[in-house]
Amino acid sequence: MDIEGKDVLLFEDVVDTGLTLRRILELLSSRRPRSLRIAALLKKQLPENADLRVDFLGFTIGAEFVVGYGLDLDEKYRNLPCVAVWRPEK
Repeated sequence: MDIEGKDVLLFEDVVDTGLTLRRILELLSSRRPRSLRIAALLKKQLPENADLRVDFLGFTIGAEFVVGYGLDLDEKYRNLPCVAVWRPEK
């Protein structure tokens, strides 16, 4: 898709380590958009992503694994009406 000279808004559910997001930003930046901004529902507070700017952020969370509201674990818990921390049974 040609995005040269266009304003691009990239939507992300959870910004985790930022590794994939950085690669995507690199790829999209090479296509010369006028602007490239990020919107995310959640951003984990991790040293790996501390320098990654999210322009529109819903919430900051810890390093926990979360499910619900579209986020799943092996196709489960996606339909929860909220975002919840998944804790494995012991």
